[in-house]
Amino acid sequence: MTAIGCTGKLPKKEDARNLKLARYLSGSIPRPGLTKAWSEAVDVWGVFGNNIVGDCTCAALAHAVQCWSANDGHPMTPKTSEVLAAYSKISGYDPTRPETDRGAYMLDACKLMLGDGIGGHTAEAFAEIDPDDPTTLMSGIDLFGVIYCGLRLPLSAKHESIWADTSGAAGGWGGHAVCLLNRTPYTWTCITWGRVQQMTHQFFDRYCDENYVLVSPDWTGPDDLSPSLCDTAQLIADARALRRV
Repeated sequence: MTAIGCTGKLPKKEDARNLKLARYLSGSIPRPGLTKAWSEAVDVWGVFGNNIVGDCTCAALAHAVQCWSANDGHPMTPKTSEVLAAYSKISGYDPTRPETDRGAYMLDACKLMLGDGIGGHTAEAFAEIDPDDPTTLMSGIDLFGVIYCGLRLPLSAKHESIWADTSGAAGGWGGHAVCLLNRTPYTWTCITWGRVQQMTHQFFDRYCDENYVLVSPDWTGPDDLSPSLCDTAQLIADARALRRV
């Protein structure tokens, strides 16, 4: 049986200004190989309060920080208090008022990363990936380490060690944000509730409704080159220009 925590992703918020990752993947980008795994650099994944609070939108980004920093050679783990503070900023959550734990939008969390971030961990840019674009999804993991992924979980996911059952209604359990960071021809692997969780491609196709990559200094370093040797300069430049509009 899978570990169970809290969901908390609100329905996808649309914004026509979002940059699309597919636009930045030119012919110079190597075609994705069969597999990729970035999770092996991290020994212990944090829960970040998501076992009792619906802060998955921020907990998933804290998992991303763990992945980025460990693979770039300087492992760091945000504090749970920092993750909950970020959740409060984007959702209005007040720990003294449990009724304010209503979840948050992933897009708001992405925009938070362009500013205050989580415990000082920020992003220079983010870009959206269409859930029905498998090549860009694979390249997203290969080049950026993490896909910030939104799922509308079915109730069946509560009882599966590998998420595979696609018979249930989307969102029956609730919306959930996770950090996708491994892939094979048969499965995607995410981190959720402090553990590694696999899902089949069919499950992902059925229940995923939004995806983003973020360009973080924890991944790129001062030269804007990531451990995957991806040059992110143009994406960062376009994101900065968009923020000035």
